[in-house]
This record gives sequence, C-alpha cells and structure tokens, in this order.
Amino acid sequence: MMTTLTKDLNGRQEATAQEALELLIELAGSEPRFLMRQLVEVVGSMLQIAEADTLEEGTRHLAIEFMITLSEAKERAPSMMRKLSQFINRLLCILLQVLLDVEDEPAWHTAENEDEDAGESSNYSVRQEYLDRLVIALGGNTIVLD
Repeated sequence: MMTTLTKDLNGRQEATAQEALELLIELAGSEPRFLMRQLVEVVGSMLQIAEADTLEEGTRHLAIEFMITLSEAKERAPSMMRKLSQFINRLLCILLQVLLDVEDEPAWHTAENEDEDAGESSNYSVRQEYLDRLVIALGGNTIVLD
C-alpha cells in the first residue's frame, strides 16, 4: 500500500493518493495493530508527506489525519504512538508551524467579535483542531516530556 501511495505521489496523481490515504485512515481507526510491524516506516512516510510543501494541502492534511487517528486508537493499540517520541516531536512541529505563520493585521487590534478570526486560513483551523486531538489522545505528559 505504501509503495502504491509513493508511486501516486511521485507521479503527481494526488487524487489517487488521497483515496489511498483515506483507506489507510480507516485502517488506522479500525485495526491499528495491523500496522505495528511497519509502524516506523509508515509514520515516517506520513511525516514526509505532511512536510512536503509541493503537495496539495488536502494530501498533507490526510497524512496528518492518519497519524492523529492512529494516536486516538489507544483502546485497540495502547501506547503504540507514544513509543515514537521522535515522530511525535516532528508532528508537533508541523502542526505548530502553521500556527506561527499567521501574519499580524492591524485591523485585528480593533476587530469586533464576529471578525476575530479574520486572516486565519482554513489550514490554521484544521491544524489547530489536529493539535487539540493529538494532545487529548496522547496526554499532556507525553507531549510535555518529549
């Protein structure tokens, strides 16, 4: 599956790659233990996809969604993602980078409540949600101690 995904991404067939990512997300949510033997390789590949500026945001978001879904599957595969601290740190950096990239707009200083989100991209909101889900799934101690 990862070979096919890599071929699709290298061949600029992102629609097909996104379909494969969606299937992997379903697998991560329903049968996370299936991925245990290849976990390091799969998560490493997903991080590369999430970091690739040349890919569509939708593709990058699906790679992040895969890792968040895997982190949330703790009932079926407890502490599977917690053991990958080097990957958790990279994922946190990816999520935080977008939060830091918001440019200051002078109009924000006088914004009314309905305008308080002006200037934020949908990318910002999505990654903020991912960050919330990751922290809840892994727990504060995992995030702070790593």
